[in-house]
Amino acid sequence: MAQSLAWLNGLFLNLENAKISVEDRGFQFADGVYEVIRVYHGRPFLAEAHLSRLQRSASAIELPLPLPEEELKRIMMELLHRSGLEEAEIYIQITRGVMPRDHRIPDRIQPTVVMTIRAPRIVPPEIRTHGARAITTTDERWGRCDIKSIALLANILARQKAHRSGAYEAIFIRNGYVTEATSSNVFLYDGSALLTSVADHRILNGITRQWLIQLAKNLGYTVKEQDIPQDALYTSREVLLTGTITEVLAVVEIDGQKVGEGTPGKVFRDLYSALHSSLPG
Repeated sequence: MAQSLAWLNGLFLNLENAKISVEDRGFQFADGVYEVIRVYHGRPFLAEAHLSRLQRSASAIELPLPLPEEELKRIMMELLHRSGLEEAEIYIQITRGVMPRDHRIPDRIQPTVVMTIRAPRIVPPEIRTHGARAITTTDERWGRCDIKSIALLANILARQKAHRSGAYEAIFIRNGYVTEATSSNVFLYDGSALLTSVADHRILNGITRQWLIQLAKNLGYTVKEQDIPQDALYTSREVLLTGTITEVLAVVEIDGQKVGEGTPGKVFRDLYSALHSSLPG
């Protein structure tokens, strides 16, 4: 029987039995990093790229990974086997570890490693079919959005703002330019090229984003990574969201203004089809 499970510091546990200390620095300071990996037909998708990014994020916050990537992958596959799930999402979180509360980073501390598996979150079918509504909001996050940090309060507040307005997602604007959305990257199609923000410190360089850039090029689309002014959102023929759980999603309305024809377009259909053709099967 398929079930949700956890691996916590060497132990396989039922999800509800996985507990950490109240003095874990992830709990007290959001001092940690994470990854989410989608499983299709019993096989993790782009796992190596996700684990490599986990290593980069950890290095960026001076957090040595306590386990090599190969061991993390072995645990992931064992967790998948024990769960019995064919379609799943795997969450990996590594925090600095447990110690009495102190802002300074301790010299010697054992990181906390958590891995969970459960049935995947799914974009509602009606939104997948008919497209999503979005709003824009000021990007008030910290200056290193390229690090996949567990500190997501600004993302949470922006997503809640979107929810209250009846929208599916919020798109961040920083100094007049599009960065990304709360849990996805943003692409615009202007009729001649597919545009997406530069993958610098202002955005998380999504694994799905990188994969789709290559798929789009394979399909013959010109892809440009550049600064995108907010106004381009309202004049683009298509706006797309991409991410591990999002996959590819068409945005048909932004801030109450219709995007293109107000329905998912050809670029969305091409990329969604290409992505699903590339999945493990």
